[in-house]
Order: sequence, then C-alpha cells, then structure tokens
Amino acid sequence: MEATEYNKKFGQLEADGDYNTVTTLFNEGKAAGIIGGPWLVSGIEDAGINYGIVPLSDIKLPNGNGMAPFAGIQGAGVLKRALPEKKEAIAKVLKAMASPEVGIDLANKSGCAPANSKAYDNEEVASNEMIAAIQKTASTAQPMPNIPEMNAMWSPAEAMFVAVNKNGEDVSKAAEEAQAAAEQAIADMK
Repeated sequence: MEATEYNKKFGQLEADGDYNTVTTLFNEGKAAGIIGGPWLVSGIEDAGINYGIVPLSDIKLPNGNGMAPFAGIQGAGVLKRALPEKKEAIAKVLKAMASPEVGIDLANKSGCAPANSKAYDNEEVASNEMIAAIQKTASTAQPMPNIPEMNAMWSPAEAMFVAVNKNGEDVSKAAEEAQAAAEQAIADMK
C-alpha cells in the first residue's frame, strides 16, 4: 500500500496504465516519464523525443532507498537428454555465448547489458547510457520469482493502479481488492 500511495504523487492518469498505453502516451509526449528498458529506445527515437535515462536505483523512495525492481534475466538452456551425446558441442556453444565478444555484440546490437563483466571494457558498451543504467540498477534489482503464481499478480496489480491513479479510489480498498483477486487467481490455477 505504501508504494501505491507514493505512486499517487505523480498525478491522475487519463488512461489505463497498461504497457502499450503508457508507451504510446510517452512517445506522443503526453507522459513525462516511463519505466522500461532497451526495447523502448527505438520507438522513443522514432518519435523524435529528446530523452534521458536514469538508473532506477538512483530514484530515491521516501524511505531513502533506491528503487529495487524485479529483474528478468535472459539465459540459455540445454535439454538434459541432449547432453550425453553432444556434450562437447554444447560446451563450445555455451562457452562462446558467455564470451566477452558475444556480450559486446549483443550489447551493441540490442542495448542489453552483457553478463560477462569483461564486455564493459569495450568503449562502445561502456559509453552506452542505457547499458550503464541497467548495470547500475542490477545492484538493487530483485530476481523475478520463477513461479507460475507470478502470472496471477500482474492483472490485479494493474487494476489496483488504475483504480487509484485513474479513478481516484482509496488505496487501502484497492489494495485489498487486488490482494483478493490475486489470491483467487492463484487458487484457480490449482
């Protein structure tokens, strides 16, 4: 509830807070800010917006702490049944994927922060504002729980923020309704 109350300080929304709506409002110059990542940059640049990037960890909350968002990490997996027959080939591919060179290529082509810290020795990677912000925010980010129940959280959370920020509803009431909706969605999964 404290986070939802804090969120109210940014003003009343005139639209629902779903990802596509917020992105469109920002790209049309109708929203002062947006929280996102490298996937947003091309649309912002196409819209001709002069923008800046701030690491979420630099945004201080009323308690003095920086924001600590969930972090989703990209990875590669290997099917266990492929391992015995293709162990050497798999090892070569995984070693190549973890190399600084691949990290540099991915960073420069997609704006994603590389996992291999040696990739940051590359001048182009080190000077990329988005990558630097992602790297800094990673210091406070919390791993996204990898459980099916997380899917039950997003719609109730969005509905809560719409109720509070668009419709002006009471934070406590909206939070209770979101909690009940999430619990019901989790129960329905079983």
